[in-house]
Amino acid sequence: MQWRMQAIFEDEDGKIRASYDIIFINCYAATPHQAKVVFLDISDIDLKLNNLLSEPYRIFQSYIDANKQTNKKYILIRKCDISNVYYPHIFVSNCYSTYKDIDKKTLMHFLTNFCQANPDYIIAHEQDYSDVIAFKNDKVVYHTTRLVNANFSNKTIVLQYNKCLLKSDVWKMYYIIQAKNHLLNALKKNIWLRLDSGCSSSQLYNDTRCDCQDQLIKALIEISKLNKHGLLIHIPAHDRKGFGWMIKSEEAHAQYTHKYDIPPFNIPWDTLENDDWISLVNSKDLRTFDGAASILNLLEIQDVYLITNNSSKIASLTKIQH
Repeated sequence: MQWRMQAIFEDEDGKIRASYDIIFINCYAATPHQAKVVFLDISDIDLKLNNLLSEPYRIFQSYIDANKQTNKKYILIRKCDISNVYYPHIFVSNCYSTYKDIDKKTLMHFLTNFCQANPDYIIAHEQDYSDVIAFKNDKVVYHTTRLVNANFSNKTIVLQYNKCLLKSDVWKMYYIIQAKNHLLNALKKNIWLRLDSGCSSSQLYNDTRCDCQDQLIKALIEISKLNKHGLLIHIPAHDRKGFGWMIKSEEAHAQYTHKYDIPPFNIPWDTLENDDWISLVNSKDLRTFDGAASILNLLEIQDVYLITNNSSKIASLTKIQH
């Protein structure tokens, strides 16, 4: 059993500067009496890809496996991407989080005083997120390649990814994922392409109320078979179709508490149907895909086979320069 809470810290201008996931394992968020608090640094992308090469992922998974031992209670706190929190293109000014020492004290004060958690905490893993930059200019920051042994259903596939920051793009951060080879030195035509929108609840924590994780896994398996001819561009800030994780959280809470006449909590439902039940926003989809076209231009890819039924993606990719 897992419950998830998100803690958000803002800067002086009211912009989100840091975000933390708080995962309650084998205890409720309201009453985690004497649960052990564990701080763990692990990147979102290593979690989404089940990266066996990542030591933090292996540590994280060992605590998640505590679900199988109901006598062990943990509160797992990890730094997470701020790009998928809440209307990210409006409220997040910088896609690199700014963490401060006071954050840990604030979180522990909340958990021990309001949740009665164990005041003694464990630092399971801390790391520096200053990824090595391959090149940058006034428009883009492109990080060096990282290898991944992605574990899906006890099957391991070898991938690699590059993190790419587009400074003028509203969604900012992109992950370029492919089979283990260097696309920049490979073919520039006839590339099979999948544009994948981030979904923290499904892709990070195996929430079965949507099929986002299944779509990501299927696409990555196909790309691994296609070898150098396949590419996936992952856009974390597209969570909840661009509205961010917090809107999704409001919907999930309403679903769980039966506030509206909506399907029970444990029944999967289509994300497009959510807005028919809860009208939190005026538009159903804020996502744009111009950034993906910019990345293809950056990689000098001339044409692609796009795996989609979304007309917005098709329209955006017509902007590829030939």
